[in-house]
Amino acid sequence: MKSFSNVWRRLAVLIGFVALIAGGQAALAADAPRCSGANLLDKMARDEPANYAAIIAAAAKVPAGNHLLWRIKGKDGHAYSWLFGTIHYSDDRATDLTPAIKAALASVGTVALELAGIPSPQDLQAVLNGDPELLAMPAGKSLYDLLKPEAAAALKRELTARGASLDQAAHLKPWFLTILLGAPDCERLRQQAGDLPVDGVIIEMARKAGKTIVGLETLKSQLTVMASMPLDAQAAQLAQLVTAPEKPEDRYTTVLQLYLHHEIGMMFPLMEAEGRKDPEIGKVVRHMTETLVAKRNAGMIEHALPLIEKGGVMIAVGSLHLPGPQGLVELLRARGYKVTPAD
Repeated sequence: MKSFSNVWRRLAVLIGFVALIAGGQAALAADAPRCSGANLLDKMARDEPANYAAIIAAAAKVPAGNHLLWRIKGKDGHAYSWLFGTIHYSDDRATDLTPAIKAALASVGTVALELAGIPSPQDLQAVLNGDPELLAMPAGKSLYDLLKPEAAAALKRELTARGASLDQAAHLKPWFLTILLGAPDCERLRQQAGDLPVDGVIIEMARKAGKTIVGLETLKSQLTVMASMPLDAQAAQLAQLVTAPEKPEDRYTTVLQLYLHHEIGMMFPLMEAEGRKDPEIGKVVRHMTETLVAKRNAGMIEHALPLIEKGGVMIAVGSLHLPGPQGLVELLRARGYKVTPAD
């Protein structure tokens, strides 16, 4: 039988999660705004030209770093398949799919995404019912104890502004709060109002067209990978988020512009540059590139290959999974597939 302490901790995590989400829903606007912000790369080009030039030069060397849609030639006469890099944003500049993407989607019978559907709060709670330790801090430890006073104070201000309980949040691991607080209000409000991210748009189009929809991962596997980051690295990432001088809208706009200009390969040198400034953030970057990207890529490719071998499938996953020497494009080429840009 579980001890009262363990049951309490499990319930505290679930209640904390619901409270944090509800705090955002209380501010739901009838007309969700389009996000606006400054492109931080423009500021870097102006204020740090040498660093900017170094990042541009490094990005140019990233394999498959400047395309979002790729054609996969079928083997033994099988139909072409497609690889498409999505972004988990609902901004209409991203969700307004190009004719090439729509044509690729129309040509296939199966669509494979990271998850077979956009997870709901109920989906997350169901996973936590089986493994609450994914989100719960170790017994007797507080999230705030992992942070320096300045970062802890900044986090509490942010949580208070969102109507969240500080006591309940203290029982959550840092990685979850980083995800929750990382999205600017504009994006959060849009999705709460029903605007779909690019992944959701693909799912809806595939569903209406009667296509088979499959997931390459499960929600639990994704949460397990995110929770696998050492607590000190999780804390460093959260501290960087809540104490950063730039606004969430600026970070959002920077990533969105890279996506819209098909410059996703620049994300890796950008992260590496951040890691060189702070050893703790360096740990975060290494974990992200090795575990959140490369390790997941290896799992995705194994689940995707049987579909690709049959032909006629679109693989639509987060665009950061496409570029780099361990990205999906290079992994497919290593398996003997001819993969060429199609956008």
